[in-house]
Amino acid sequence: MARLLAIGDIHVGKRSIEADVRCALDHIASLVSSLCPDAVMVLGDIFDGRSTPAERALIGDWLATIAKHTGQVVLIRGNHDPICELQIYSHYEKVTVAEQALLLPLRDGVTLLALPWPDRRWLAAQRIVGETQAATIRDMMAVLIHAMVAEAGSPVIIAGHCEISNPPIHGTDQVSYTAAFQVPPEIFDVPHVLYTILGHIHAPAEVAPRVRYAGSICITDWGAPIATPCSVVELLTTPDTDGEVTVITHPVPGRRWVSIDAHVDEAGAIVEDVTEGKHWVDSPLRDYVRYRYHCTEDQAHLFDVTAIRQRFAGTAEQVVIIPEIERGTRIRAPHVVEAPSIEEKILRWAEMLQTPITESLKDKLQGLLTKGEEHD
Repeated sequence: MARLLAIGDIHVGKRSIEADVRCALDHIASLVSSLCPDAVMVLGDIFDGRSTPAERALIGDWLATIAKHTGQVVLIRGNHDPICELQIYSHYEKVTVAEQALLLPLRDGVTLLALPWPDRRWLAAQRIVGETQAATIRDMMAVLIHAMVAEAGSPVIIAGHCEISNPPIHGTDQVSYTAAFQVPPEIFDVPHVLYTILGHIHAPAEVAPRVRYAGSICITDWGAPIATPCSVVELLTTPDTDGEVTVITHPVPGRRWVSIDAHVDEAGAIVEDVTEGKHWVDSPLRDYVRYRYHCTEDQAHLFDVTAIRQRFAGTAEQVVIIPEIERGTRIRAPHVVEAPSIEEKILRWAEMLQTPITESLKDKLQGLLTKGEEHD
């Protein structure tokens, strides 16, 4: 039996908080120590762009730790990992960096096909595009997968980083910026392919039979109503079950997020609806709070932003306040607009709003108008 552990997007860098990443990586290291898998596959987007020395050291220390308890570690380049950014780890014990598609033998005659983000330059260098470059990314990927599965000559597990076109993923607001690189899930429906596990989309989900997104190990799109836990995916292959793969998900501890949607009721009181991130397991990290309030301009004064922040200061790592204020339509009454003077405009406006203007206010108004004329 081959035991594989698939780890989704990490995004060390600007879109992650170091404490979140460390907590997740420490938990995964303990899991690897307990399971002793044949291979650990990191499915791309290890970094969120060009990395710093401290960020590279964080991942390097983690790799050195998990390598003690697994047969091999495979780092697969994602679209956020700059080319050659991961090569520093190719010198680590038991670590293989997949900057291009690779075949790696596993136990019981199973082969791993590591499939990094499809880089056009590499595809062209491999003569997959052709001189006319008329083939689409989908066709190029199909040719690549068929060719490498045939080369393997044995049952294959695909681990990669790519985007499935129109995936039926619920509970994520992640927006696609990579439509040119989308492939249909049928591209992985190839004889001898036992299972496909992917990175790139941050919500874990099965998008087709035997095709799954592992999901990010940390919430990077904070506030999105992700309905399932951040997790790592364990794959078990058994030779005597006609290629059936057992899939086990292991939740990863992280911050609980709390969304509060507030509005003002007919009596003028603030009503709050609370949605908690129920998918988190116990974690030492403090909560995230998103406070979103809906109101009219006249009601906006009821929401004291400073008081809201102070309310959660002791329990939340971060409070995000999102005001959604309905702006009223500007009233421009014709008889006010047509008034011959500013004084007359104010008097007509007060009359329309049924707001009395006292004699003292009129005297002050006249004084301001006189000063204005003298200034002119």
